Amino acid sequence: MLRYLSIKNFALIAEVEMEFGPGMTVFTGETGAGKSILVEALGLALGDRADSTLVRTGAEQASVNAVFTPPAGGEFRAWLTEQGVEAVDDEIILKRQFGVDGRSRAFINGGPVSLQTLRAVGERLADIHGQNEHHALLRREVQRDLLDDYAGHPELMERVAAACRRVRETERALKEIDALTTGERELELLRYQFDELRNLKLTPEEILRVESEHKRLAHAGRLMEGVRQALSALNEEDACAEVALERTRIELQALARLDPAIDEVAALLDQALIPLREAGHWLRRYLERLDADPDTVRQLDDTLGRLHDLARKHRVRMEELPAQMAQIEQRLQLLEHHTEHREKLSRELDAARKDYQDAALALHESRARAARKLARAVADGLQDLGMPGGRFAVDVTPEEETVSPQGGDRVEFMVSANPGQPLKPMTRVASGGELSRISLAVQVICARHQTAPTLVFDEVDVGIGGGVAEIVGRLLRRLAGRGQVLCVTHLPQVAAQAHQHLQIQKRIAKNDTRVEIRPLKKDERVQEIARMLGGMTITPQTVEHARTMLELAAA
Repeated sequence: MLRYLSIKNFALIAEVEMEFGPGMTVFTGETGAGKSILVEALGLALGDRADSTLVRTGAEQASVNAVFTPPAGGEFRAWLTEQGVEAVDDEIILKRQFGVDGRSRAFINGGPVSLQTLRAVGERLADIHGQNEHHALLRREVQRDLLDDYAGHPELMERVAAACRRVRETERALKEIDALTTGERELELLRYQFDELRNLKLTPEEILRVESEHKRLAHAGRLMEGVRQALSALNEEDACAEVALERTRIELQALARLDPAIDEVAALLDQALIPLREAGHWLRRYLERLDADPDTVRQLDDTLGRLHDLARKHRVRMEELPAQMAQIEQRLQLLEHHTEHREKLSRELDAARKDYQDAALALHESRARAARKLARAVADGLQDLGMPGGRFAVDVTPEEETVSPQGGDRVEFMVSANPGQPLKPMTRVASGGELSRISLAVQVICARHQTAPTLVFDEVDVGIGGGVAEIVGRLLRRLAGRGQVLCVTHLPQVAAQAHQHLQIQKRIAKNDTRVEIRPLKKDERVQEIARMLGGMTITPQTVEHARTMLELAAA
């Protein structure tokens, strides 16, 4: 549930703060007052894309904070942890900042997150039904998505998508192997190249060994001279380190007879002589090994030269030659066993297509069951919304030749607005008012099956009025019994049904325009409902009518 919303420097809003409770909350105000700005701002906190032009004139940055009560139970907390978001017991804070420079930042519970993570969390907290959704509802893909949401079969949808990916990957591999056409001369060249590389016993370790050994022997003279000098300085000259150290140790041992404290230093020098002598032994052995056979040097020169030549020939770095050899071997295998590989891939493709067909059929059957239930529920809703005799159906037609991540079904909403008229696709519904009511019925029915605890309706009641508007208000109030409902409306019949009423006003002063929002008390609600009923002229009868509407809604 949304508990708190703050907006700063967004569009015409300088700064507003709002608190929300459970049940149904409506936003009302004069046309153009900025009612839908609130919905846009909330959408940004939920992960919608930001538009830098919506930063308030004169400001550098806009921000929106939304505080929600998280869904009950530990499942949501566990899911948050999987997303790398720190869970909090009694609230979850979504924050969005964006500037005139186009940069946008998102935070959850004070920690920075990606826009994708913010959107994923937002989808679990609130669902927004926009005022233009009846236009989107004319698109078949939107109709299919609504049916899938209503059916609640994400596992089936993922199974179909995975099967589709396997079919497409296998088809692509089959096309690639069919494109492999070569003659005997190319095969012979590939075999020669492979043997040439293989004979060098190419491994990354061997290449590194050859390079290191060649480098060492190529500088053998410099190494021998330096090691001999070090050896002499350590223990092969009269004034070498070992002799000096030994002499110093003996003198200190003599002094220790006068002061036993010096004996400790003498012992340290005695210990130091051990690694000094070991270093000398190591250097002597190194000199013996460094005196390399000229044949060994020539052999390393030859091997390294061949490696460099092969690297230039294959246009790769020398250390990449083992990988190049593996690629040549793989291509040889494909060419020499082309028929076997193709038969194997063909069998895999048949199996993948069978898996896809089974998964698509299961998804189709689930959609067909859900379509019947949705059609009955929407048809009942149309009767309530002033369309007696109106019929609604969901046509789910399998298209067997189609392999798609969404399955092979063509989903289309069919409507008959008046008795005696045949069912037709929604795209052929002529009346805007009828389309609005059909869209509202579909949204209300589908909203009952959505898991988001907060539902937002932005002027979805456009195009209706009178008794139908009162029914719409009752439907939304009833829906609020399942969770929180926020509604932007211009209809007094809908506003009267709310548990909480917020008024949006546009203020103009000193060449500055800003939107202000305030909660209405009982008497103020009466005046606002009366304004919505009576327009410019508000009579005592209009005020009494507004009071009656509020009393009936609360009864």
